[in-house]
Amino acid sequence: MKVSHDVITRPFDFVRDRAELLAIISEAKGPMLDLLGAAVSDGHALILVAELGGHVVGWTALRTSYRTDTGWSPDGNTADFVAGDNAYLEYLEVALLMRGRGVATRLLDATERGALAAGRNRLWLHTSEANADAQRLYEREGWKHVDTIHPTWKDQRATRVYAKDLTPDGPAPRPTSSARGGERGSPQP
Repeated sequence: MKVSHDVITRPFDFVRDRAELLAIISEAKGPMLDLLGAAVSDGHALILVAELGGHVVGWTALRTSYRTDTGWSPDGNTADFVAGDNAYLEYLEVALLMRGRGVATRLLDATERGALAAGRNRLWLHTSEANADAQRLYEREGWKHVDTIHPTWKDQRATRVYAKDLTPDGPAPRPTSSARGGERGSPQP
């Protein structure tokens, strides 16, 4: 049963949504979520939630610039992914029971609109080579697989780099020159 027409997307409200979101992403990620708050407040990140029936059922976190005070230590290529008109999709997660119902697509659409509003025309992300469901989603939504890396922050496991150009007639995105390997970065969507 598809329910995407009933799902709304909106900015994350740290007071109202924190507990429900932590139930989806795990309590252990609470400190990470709190650190993102400063970046969101200063316009360096965007967090959106998907809501159904008054309950949070998914979220995205988009980085629009690198900050040292948010607990994020990107490797070389990930740091490049927030330079200029680029932004980095750090997280996309949907509650297990809501997957396959269009929630991720709604979140991606809203995140892309938010990126454009922030002056970003190209989005980047990492996802595990083993995550076939995520790969299908991104490719269906127009993302291009531009590289496969084996970063140290993933214990050298294959990790796909995807990009999406948000300008209607622009060139296809290319990986940066430093898109191979790297130091500890952030978890991938």
